[in-house]
Amino acid sequence: MKTLVIVPCGKAKIWNKNLDHKLVKAEDAYTGTFFKINKEFASTFGDNWIILSAKYGFIFPQIMIENYDISFNDKRTNPVSTERLKEQIKIQKLFLNDKIIGLGGKEYRKKFQKLLMIITLKSYFLLRIVQELWICRCR
Repeated sequence: MKTLVIVPCGKAKIWNKNLDHKLVKAEDAYTGTFFKINKEFASTFGDNWIILSAKYGFIFPQIMIENYDISFNDKRTNPVSTERLKEQIKIQKLFLNDKIIGLGGKEYRKKFQKLLMIITLKSYFLLRIVQELWICRCR
């Protein structure tokens, strides 16, 4: 049984500390505490994991990305559309996983729930309390 974990990106990025980086692996771009904790959770409980980026959509950790300042919380920044995310699910064959676990806050949960309609498999979105329990375990 293959489990995919979807990890939300974060506002804190490597470019906040060092603008010399042009392109970096997505897994190294996000430097915030919650991203690191979610990444650890995904590595522990998932067979595979991807990042849900407000700019790029679903990206694999090894994909090279550039700096950006786009947020699902601010529609004026033009975050990736639900339609584009649906396309990526098909193109990247994310539906081939037996189970999908989504992590993140309210805006990510909204995106995840909209996408559930086209994913015909067991999907979960971890509630904040579950994430907080995992955070306590990691400390």
